[in-house]
Amino acid sequence: PEGLRVRLSRDGHAWTGGAGHPFRVEKAVLLRHDGSWRASYRVTNTGHAASDLWFGPELALAFSEKKHCPTGERRGVGEVSFPDPVYGGVALKFSEPLDLWIMPLETISRSEAGAEKTYQGSVLLPNLKRRLEAGAALEFSVEVRPL
Repeated sequence: PEGLRVRLSRDGHAWTGGAGHPFRVEKAVLLRHDGSWRASYRVTNTGHAASDLWFGPELALAFSEKKHCPTGERRGVGEVSFPDPVYGGVALKFSEPLDLWIMPLETISRSEAGAEKTYQGSVLLPNLKRRLEAGAALEFSVEVRPL
């Protein structure tokens, strides 16, 4: 077998202009034996009218230091790699070019010296904007593999 498959789905609403528009989100994850994985998304407009959608799933990944996954926004990303000399790093490949936002994942704790910020990893938010007609769907996937 290729690996372990997990399927998730949820019906909900996207809110624009103070009104909720019904959508169904489906996610299929394939976890492979070599440590790589793929997440495939399908977002369907289940309403009776066209609706604008801005969809972005969060990926929280561990890096040894913030510099190995620099914060910022990248546009038109099809593939990207984040080498890390301690953890090995990760490479991502998207099914189509999209915008990618990257921000640090940090915790705050108190100590004798006061509040301290600790870097835990980075959150990557690949995101796409689409206008979906009633019954139409947005589909995309991300392949993640260790370096």
